[in-house]
Amino acid sequence: MADDTDRIQTSRRLIRQAEEEFEAGDALQASEKAWGAVVHRIKAIAEERDTDLGSHVKIMRAAADVIAHTDDPEKTKDALLKAKLLHVNFYDDDIGPEDVQKGIQQVRDLLDAIDRVVPNLPMQGLFPSISRKSQQQMDGILA
Repeated sequence: MADDTDRIQTSRRLIRQAEEEFEAGDALQASEKAWGAVVHRIKAIAEERDTDLGSHVKIMRAAADVIAHTDDPEKTKDALLKAKLLHVNFYDDDIGPEDVQKGIQQVRDLLDAIDRVVPNLPMQGLFPSISRKSQQQMDGILA
């Protein structure tokens, strides 16, 4: 398991690579790397709080819990949804280049917003949407 610093560095590397891949003409790789940047940043926050995010559902719920603390939750929520759409684009290739480029910028803005709020996030109770009860419910559904 990577420690927080490794995940943060990976997140930063992935968003740079997303921009580079897009400039090189590979919108699919750019899309996936932008999504990966978000996932690694959210996992860094979760791991610092001993919270496992082993599924896409948990990652999205944890990200929503984090962005609720940002200065503009609606804007960051839109950016999170765009990041998820970029992830889907990697498999479906149905987003035009302009929208991929815009999505990458939205992801960069999202990461910046998360970085600004991290010092003020609580160490306990940050992830109410993935509480033990909801984790048990998801485990039952996935079993």
